[in-house]
Amino acid sequence: MHGNIFSNPDNSTDASDIKLTSVEIWGYGFLFVTIINLSSVLGIIFFPLMKKSFYAIIMRCMIGLAIGSLSGSAIFHLIPQAFELSHDVHKDYIFVASFIWLAIWIVMILESTIKIIVKTQAV
Repeated sequence: MHGNIFSNPDNSTDASDIKLTSVEIWGYGFLFVTIINLSSVLGIIFFPLMKKSFYAIIMRCMIGLAIGSLSGSAIFHLIPQAFELSHDVHKDYIFVASFIWLAIWIVMILESTIKIIVKTQAV
């Protein structure tokens, strides 16, 4: 019972050894896409109920969350897999990818700051 909780003491099948059928793959894919789409519909239901000033703040946060999650997923998961960069061979990739992700966030923060400055100067 000692050691890693992910160790396999009884030599049962490993998670990487489990093969799913094409029906199971499509079923899980359809299930999770449906859950994601329904969560966006729930968000749309609550937006008209909010006050105008609070709505702008929530939208800015939602856009930031979308940019962060999509850019993070692309930089940390999709690009390394597309170029077959393994963690053993390319250990510096995580360091470089972190700076790329940080740069995307800085650009978004700068854009938001410039919009705020321009809006206050116009008033």
